[in-house]
Amino acid sequence: MPRQRIWSVALFSGLLLIVAGLRGSTAQEPKDADARSKSARERARLAKEVYEGSLEHLRQEAASGSNDVEHYYRWSVRWMQAERDLAQTPAAHITAAEAHVKRMKFWKERRAMEREAGYTPPAQAAAAEFFLVEAEDWLLAAKAAGK
Repeated sequence: MPRQRIWSVALFSGLLLIVAGLRGSTAQEPKDADARSKSARERARLAKEVYEGSLEHLRQEAASGSNDVEHYYRWSVRWMQAERDLAQTPAAHITAAEAHVKRMKFWKERRAMEREAGYTPPAQAAAAEFFLVEAEDWLLAAKAAGK
């Protein structure tokens, strides 16, 4: 009988530890999730600020603004990634990818026009086209994941 009692106490103690551990981990998750959401919001804000600020600077002072399509691509991707990290639904993932496609479509069209006019090297036009194709692939993947 003492052996059975020891096993009962051990089992009961083990269950208490498991329950206590689960309660602790679920209590910790919202804090971690809040920190991750706060970080993602801040990253999205900053990436948007850099992207849009760089574009505005280029529009105002074409000679001194960054004219490298990869600069805008990198900041657009960072912006999209932060928005995806904030996303709570598949539809929000799709929206983030669609916004990135729209930005890359702008650059593809701009570089194509500039190339035709002789203002940009062929490599810049090809890079912009590549970035658009990649963005469209990411959008297709987001849509497939959302089904």
